[in-house]
Amino acid sequence: AMALRAGNGVVISAAMAKRLFGVEPALNKSVRISLGGDEQDYLVTGVLHADQKPTHIKANFFISMHSSGGWAEYLRSPEVQGEWAGQNFIHSYVRLKEGSDIGTATANINKAFHKHGEDDMKATGMRK
Repeated sequence: AMALRAGNGVVISAAMAKRLFGVEPALNKSVRISLGGDEQDYLVTGVLHADQKPTHIKANFFISMHSSGGWAEYLRSPEVQGEWAGQNFIHSYVRLKEGSDIGTATANINKAFHKHGEDDMKATGMRK
């Protein structure tokens, strides 16, 4: 979690680290990445190894959402911050308190989504 707190930080997979840097350590090295715009320099702040906790996310790198330019800046923009239905390519996660009922939490999340996002959903052609 600390590896992506600063802007323009990137955590890369061990396979990508090997491909980019060979046997040299990747930490604190710079890489140029284009995220749908101009290329920017990112500092490698972490390396993910295959033997770490399993995940459904299959990615070669993760950038800090505090980065300048590209998708990170776009997703922080005021027009996107107030939008409920158009950014469905991003996974969202909720940490529940110990003993919480997942069914109740899911129902409450869906209620909030419909309350605040129903007009956005209709504008994109989505229905309940």
